[in-house]
Amino acid sequence: MFGATSGGFNPNSGYDLISRLLAIIILGGLGSIAGALVASVFMLTVVSLVDIWSPTWANAVFYAALVLVLLIRPTGFMGRQAVRAE
Repeated sequence: MFGATSGGFNPNSGYDLISRLLAIIILGGLGSIAGALVASVFMLTVVSLVDIWSPTWANAVFYAALVLVLLIRPTGFMGRQAVRAE
């Protein structure tokens, strides 16, 4: 379906989609399905709101929000802190 709606396939097909999915997984917290769901809703809301005012800035705001959240909470929304074994 992606090929039919986007005008065909090329070597760069889906690169933006794959990078966004990876960012959502990292933002939600590695290994956390609930975190990925929360992160996807959060990022979809942020990008949709920015897309209303300025579509050209939507990608930049997506990754800026990713960096901002990871600076505040490095493990993501629902990631756990690493436990050090002794």
